[in-house]
Amino acid sequence: MNANQQPSISPSKRCYAVRSVGVDWISATATGQRVRQAVARTAKRLLDAEAGADNNPRAWRWKGYVGQQCGAVTAGERADSYFCQVSGHSASLYWLALLDHPVNVTRLDLQVTVGGVPPKADLARAEWERIDADGNLQRQAGWRSWITTRPTGSTLYVGSPKSDRRLRLYDKHAEDPLGHPPGCWRYELQARRDVAGSIAAALSGSDRCTDAILGTVHKCFRSRAVVPHFRPAAGGVLGNVPRARSDAERRLLWLSRQVRPTVDWLRDRGYGDHVDALFRLSGN
Repeated sequence: MNANQQPSISPSKRCYAVRSVGVDWISATATGQRVRQAVARTAKRLLDAEAGADNNPRAWRWKGYVGQQCGAVTAGERADSYFCQVSGHSASLYWLALLDHPVNVTRLDLQVTVGGVPPKADLARAEWERIDADGNLQRQAGWRSWITTRPTGSTLYVGSPKSDRRLRLYDKHAEDPLGHPPGCWRYELQARRDVAGSIAAALSGSDRCTDAILGTVHKCFRSRAVVPHFRPAAGGVLGNVPRARSDAERRLLWLSRQVRPTVDWLRDRGYGDHVDALFRLSGN
């Protein structure tokens, strides 16, 4: 093999050692005064923990939310809800603390990082070329993109940026050379909206959470024609995009997401009778 050739990697046989497994990002919102207050207390503990790790707090604003950001934790409030987001290693430590409350999970990222990959092996490029050479795999994978940049290296995306379930395979050492040695690659699932909520609920109820995350990431990549180079654990949640909803289901979802926060806000301020009368909720 000459110096310019990529090492041959068998997608079905070659596996590498798993270095880490966990939640890499969680974003959640809370409505209703009691839930918002409870999540705010949790967020305060997380912000204090980040400040104790020598991070500097700073003011934060986004989409009407006003709050604070410190290290990997961001939290704030607006009229209809409270928002909290945790990323990176802190997410792997704190994600279950948010799920102690009845929150709406808007994004959940799961990761499996492998090590010991040969220095010149490009897992992202190898998967891209394997899929690109087979029409059936192209249809199974759907939207995909392969990019390589300096210094962050090679990355394969499967699933559009707006998808409820997006996959990313990338050179973790190139992205974070101080935190990960050469030969580290990350398989990452980014789930949003309903998919994020359903996966979070399933994982939080698992008594073998690490195995469940490992199985979930493996299943999601395999379902989109990418063969992960690590051994799966039993279980896992596939996290399929929900089926097409009926008109009634879409209207109920709109009521839940758009109307209910306003109704809760009005009830918390003593306007419950007005709301009941407006929507005829008293049964009269």
